[in-house]
Amino acid sequence: MACFQRLVFDCTLDMELQNFTPINQKLRVSKITIFKNNQQFLLSLFGFLLYGIRKAFQLIHRMELYSIVDPGSHENEGESHHNGASSAAHLTNHGRKVMSRQQKDTINIISSLNPGQIIDGCLVCCSAPACCPLCALCPCCGDAEYITSKRNASTYIYIRENSIEWNEPSVVMQPGVCCGIDPCLYDVQDHVQVLYFDDVVFDRITDQTRCCNECRTCVFGGKGETIRMDSPICCSCCQRGSFPCICIPVCCPKAVCPCILRYEIYVADAQQGLFEVKRAREKALNSDMYKWTDKERQL
Repeated sequence: MACFQRLVFDCTLDMELQNFTPINQKLRVSKITIFKNNQQFLLSLFGFLLYGIRKAFQLIHRMELYSIVDPGSHENEGESHHNGASSAAHLTNHGRKVMSRQQKDTINIISSLNPGQIIDGCLVCCSAPACCPLCALCPCCGDAEYITSKRNASTYIYIRENSIEWNEPSVVMQPGVCCGIDPCLYDVQDHVQVLYFDDVVFDRITDQTRCCNECRTCVFGGKGETIRMDSPICCSCCQRGSFPCICIPVCCPKAVCPCILRYEIYVADAQQGLFEVKRAREKALNSDMYKWTDKERQL
């Protein structure tokens, strides 16, 4: 009887152990999963901390490198004041080198080009009177003399140390009581444009003077010879443009599609202007003042 009870107890114990074994395995698996998850979390946190430390060091390095004013300029300025000489320090823009200047407070003008002048055609026989410049709408009348002289005096083309600047003034109506304007009196409004030598549009410089320009100017009038600065795409069949017209045929005039990215300058001599602009641009981009170093290109 005792042996039978012992056998029944052993069988019952085995069944209970078999029932508890899956629970123990589940607990063990859950502990391992929790440990792995914690391990992955700690590794992710450690990686995030390393990434943050790296970015912090890069930011500190860039703050030291991208100082707008070159630290040496203050030293030079201090030496000049100590020696009693007044010399302006240069300004270095490490974010965009072409924005730097040889002198801190001035922009050097290397040369100037003779701008093209507006010439009337053969049909124009007189100028509009100063009291009524609106008569210039007549095919046989040109702009009033005071408008022509002021517009010619306002037109210029400067080749600067890091860019080219030009002004193409336009004729507008003077302020008045008729909806804010005076239709009987005109004035000249400036339209100054600056194009830096590293601009994306400054990819190609060409002479785009129209065919038989002198003959056509004598008959129909003109503005002079033309220099174009653009950045062609699609095998020079299209021009870059701003949104929404990002690709524009090269034959499309800017007056029809103003979103086209190209610039045209009217000069008296296009070949001379082409030579001067190309020489100034190559000299500026290859100089130590505006040239990028290998260390700055890596950032």
